[in-house]
Amino acid sequence: MSMVEAMACGLPVVGYAEAALSEVAGDAAILVPVGDVDGLAESLKKVVEDEKLRAKLSDMSLKRSEQFTKERMAENTIEVYKDALK
Repeated sequence: MSMVEAMACGLPVVGYAEAALSEVAGDAAILVPVGDVDGLAESLKKVVEDEKLRAKLSDMSLKRSEQFTKERMAENTIEVYKDALK
């Protein structure tokens, strides 16, 4: 949830490429292999130092977060139930 909340605030996101985080982030974040501390540090440094990258990730975060509103999540859940009942 913290990743979606950060994205909804327009924050650039950097994190580990764990299954759920990768699915939520899509291409709107910089994700590094789990446990790659140096890669994580380098990615964070890059986002802090590169204003254009930071702005691009922020914009992408806002757009991606729109897929996770309460309304969208409810619609998706209803569709899953409908498919299960077929």
